[in-house]
Amino acid sequence: MVVELETSDPDGQRSIRQVPAQDCAEAVRASAWILTLLVDPAAAAASENEPIAAAPATGNEVARPAEAAAPARAQTAASVSAGKAMETLDSPPSAPAARERTWQIGVGAFAGALQTALPETPIGFGGFVEWAWESGGWFRPSARLAGLDAGSGVAHSEWGDVVVSFVGGRLSLCPLRTSRARPLSTRFCALGELGRLTGKGQATTEQQSATPTWSAAGVAFAVELQPWPFLAFELEAAMIFPFNRDRFVFEPEPGLVHVGYEVPPISGSFALGAAWQL
Repeated sequence: MVVELETSDPDGQRSIRQVPAQDCAEAVRASAWILTLLVDPAAAAASENEPIAAAPATGNEVARPAEAAAPARAQTAASVSAGKAMETLDSPPSAPAARERTWQIGVGAFAGALQTALPETPIGFGGFVEWAWESGGWFRPSARLAGLDAGSGVAHSEWGDVVVSFVGGRLSLCPLRTSRARPLSTRFCALGELGRLTGKGQATTEQQSATPTWSAAGVAFAVELQPWPFLAFELEAAMIFPFNRDRFVFEPEPGLVHVGYEVPPISGSFALGAAWQL
C-alpha cells in the first residue's frame, strides 16, 4: 500500500509525498515521522535511531523517509524562518514608555493670619488652584490664584470702634522652586492682591460704613512637605505692601477728625495649608 501526504508551506506552495508501507500500522508510523520532521526537526532527529521497517520496492518513484529528511529539514527551517518573520510583522509595536507630566495642577485650602493689617490680627481662610511646571533646574515656574477671607478685627478709640474686614483675591507667581521629586521643597513668589476693605463704625452716635478698594503687592516664601505624590502640606509667609493707606475716621464735630483706623504701610500673612495634586 502507498500513503500520499500533501503539505503546504507559509508561501502557499504545495508538495506531495508518497510513502510505501506494508500495512496500515507501518503507514501511520512513517507518516507521523515525516510530519514530526516537518514540524520539529529536533524531535525528529532524536528519533532517527528508532528502526522503521523497510518497505518493499515498487515501480512507482517514491521518496523514502530517510531520503526526504534533508529537503524536509530545509523546508522546515524555511517555514520556521517565515513564521518568525510573520510573527514580527503581525505583532503590535511596543507601547512607548509613559512620560511623566511636565505640567501639574493642584487645588488646596489654607488658614491663618492672612492680613496682619487688620486690627487684632484675625484668623482667616481661603482656597486656591495652582499650575506648576516641573523641570530639571531651579526655574520651575508656577502660578496660584487664591480667594481669601481674612476675617475681621476691631480697632478701638475714644470716639468709638471700627470693625475692619477684608475679602479679596491673591495671584502668586513663583519663578523659582526646588524640585517636588523630594519630600521637602521651597518656593519664592511675587504676589498681588485685589479686594475690598470694609470698615463699620460701632459704639458711636452715627454709625456709618465704607468699603474702599484694596490693592497691594508683595513677596512670599513657602516650605512644602509632600509625603505622598498626591498630597502636600505647606507653610507660607508673605510681606505685603498696600498701594493705598485708607483711613476710617470719626468726625464728632465739623472740622474735627479723629482717626479710628488706618492701613499700615506694611502688612504680613502667615498661613498653613494643604494641596491636592490632580
